[in-house]
Amino acid sequence: MTILKGDRGGLAFLVNNAQKTFYYFGIGQDGSYILDHFKGEEATILLKGDASTLIHTGFNQPNLVAVVLTGNNVDLYVNMQLIVHASNIDYSQGGVVGLAAQDRTRPTEVVFNDAKIWPLP
Repeated sequence: MTILKGDRGGLAFLVNNAQKTFYYFGIGQDGSYILDHFKGEEATILLKGDASTLIHTGFNQPNLVAVVLTGNNVDLYVNMQLIVHASNIDYSQGGVVGLAAQDRTRPTEVVFNDAKIWPLP
């Protein structure tokens, strides 16, 4: 994932269109990261970090992002390094995965290459 301009890009996961819920793991070009849970238009911040040395900062800097769900736990990775672990993630409703760009303060453009989804054994 590469942020070309703007604020943040990441992955939306456990997207349930019928319930209008999903989780969002995003990283910013400033090195920040966030895990949000959305219900309709309302977001609840579950985890937030101001800066991580694991994130390549600035525009046009590629970052490999990954989400691993195991039971009710989620591990969030950046550039093949665990950045944060969260528990009590509810995915009883199931859902799909999507790619996301988030404009907090300005228009945002993000490019994704070689996106993959696979089940763990």
